[in-house]
Amino acid sequence: MTKYLLWTIAVLVIALASIGKLWQITLKDRNRIALNQEALLTEVQNFKLADSSNAATIGILTLKLSEITNSSNPALDEMKATLKLMNIKLRNLDSYSTVNTETKTTINSFLRDSLIYDTIPVKYLSVATKWNDVSISVFPGFQDSISMRVITYDQMEQVLWKEPRGVRFWQKSFWRKRPVKQTIRFQNPDTKITYPFSVIVK
Repeated sequence: MTKYLLWTIAVLVIALASIGKLWQITLKDRNRIALNQEALLTEVQNFKLADSSNAATIGILTLKLSEITNSSNPALDEMKATLKLMNIKLRNLDSYSTVNTETKTTINSFLRDSLIYDTIPVKYLSVATKWNDVSISVFPGFQDSISMRVITYDQMEQVLWKEPRGVRFWQKSFWRKRPVKQTIRFQNPDTKITYPFSVIVK
């Protein structure tokens, strides 16, 4: 009798442990899906920092490998194409980020007269700043043909951070994992962030 009772208790303990584990997995997956929906519905927050550089904050998607494989999302398709070019297997991917930018710069200067090889007349402009290096040559003797070189310098910084619980943390569910956000900054103040995208593979 005692032997059967012990076996019954052992089976019940194993069953309860299995149910608890399944519930934990379900809860984590439900939390992940909720955070993904929140990230998709939240617009990109563009803002300027104290030094006039541009920054943007977005939510990060956490996706399963199967979700990425079966998805036809344009951003994910672009990611898969990039991985193929880099010869990186999707199953080995940990995270991926991409940022689209545009840089608009206004330069005011004067064209100056000069000679190339002491014989070819040319009008030229040369401007160098911390962020840009522009050289333009105009050749009047060749139907005003133009030779132009533009170099833009920049540096991107990326920070992953968790959303704070806030003052009223007790009103939030403790089982709910805090969403991870990504803030991107470009040091060149002329660089504007137009589209950031980030995903973590679960």
